[in-house]
Amino acid sequence: MSRLASQLTEYPALALTAQSSVTVRRFDLIYVDANTFIIVLTLSSSVARSKLVRLPVSVDQEMVQRLSSLFNSGFTGLTEDQITPLLIHSTERAADDTMGLTAVISAFVIETLTEANTPSASLSGENRLLNQPEFRDPDKAHRLMSYLSGGGYILPSGDTPAQDGEVRVLIGPENVAEELKDSSVIIASYDAGDNTRGLIGVVGPTRMDYSAVAAKLSFLAAGLSRRLGGGAAPPEGMHNKLIIKGDDPYEHR
Repeated sequence: MSRLASQLTEYPALALTAQSSVTVRRFDLIYVDANTFIIVLTLSSSVARSKLVRLPVSVDQEMVQRLSSLFNSGFTGLTEDQITPLLIHSTERAADDTMGLTAVISAFVIETLTEANTPSASLSGENRLLNQPEFRDPDKAHRLMSYLSGGGYILPSGDTPAQDGEVRVLIGPENVAEELKDSSVIIASYDAGDNTRGLIGVVGPTRMDYSAVAAKLSFLAAGLSRRLGGGAAPPEGMHNKLIIKGDDPYEHR
């Protein structure tokens, strides 16, 4: 999708997808033997993750079942930020766990949720930067391309377009990273289905034609929502919502 956005706009494009607040729906702790058990997490995204745990001490099946009940009653529906040391400690005490099993299970839960909620990214058209006069300085272009190629995020945490078809513009200093301070970012959100949000963004000079690029991204995002998500129709003409942060973009043209 980033390749299509880059072709349409003639700027580097970054596509990101992320599940919306994935949590654990169910815990299954499977006793294998006195030194081994398996953690199975069923996530709200209907994905399952498992881990084989080998212990240097012996544990009985009753303890494993007790922990399974406590985690199902106390940890389901929580994000990784809500799994606090206090919650872990209280669960450990309720289970009478002196072997650190609660901490092992909690660490796997936090690791799994962090991974599930991390956006996946794809980048296309990095070399298009070199066609822009502002990025003919090799060092400047290299810094920006390295940031984007490394999966650098192009919006501040939590600062995403609120609705499908809405387009957001960040100009110069409004950008989240130092590598983007001399650039503009235009980004649109779409519904990717299965409780997943998608973002399509382009990066270019501050003199870019904001209205034209915004219209193309808005049309592309709405088309993706219609195909993958809730069925929103693409906007007609220039009737997309456009939110601009920072200076008036046309002052830079």
